[in-house]
Amino acid sequence: MNIKLKSNLVFAMVLVSAIVMAVLGFYLVKTSYDLWAYGVEKEAHIIKYEHSTYHGKAGNTYSYQIEIGGEIISNDFKSKLEEGRTYFVVVLGNNSEIMLGKKEPTLFKTFIAYMGNTVMAYICIVMYLFFIVFLPKALIELWQKRNNLYS
Repeated sequence: MNIKLKSNLVFAMVLVSAIVMAVLGFYLVKTSYDLWAYGVEKEAHIIKYEHSTYHGKAGNTYSYQIEIGGEIISNDFKSKLEEGRTYFVVVLGNNSEIMLGKKEPTLFKTFIAYMGNTVMAYICIVMYLFFIVFLPKALIELWQKRNNLYS
């Protein structure tokens, strides 16, 4: 493979990864804001446990059949819930996004609840701050030195 092509491919992969991470970060912030600003607190009754999925270091996701306001839907949660019990949830729109817990007074607390726990929220914030501070400089240096990467 041509060295120049390989160097440009590395730059393109890093740039595409940065764009994907930016889109995911925007989605997290937008969803947290929407839940905080427009979310409605409701009660959800757990009808039955359906299945769980293991996601490596991200942990497990537990799928439950739940009833919210007379509507029965299936939804995934990051924590185990008891069948037959009623929980408070914050619902966005027509049950399009559901967050376990009560409506929080601040956006940051809503973000923590949406992420699942405080540690994951802080890790996410630190990671994105790191990207904001160091990624532009790294991309510029990679672009300037792309022809010398494999020589």
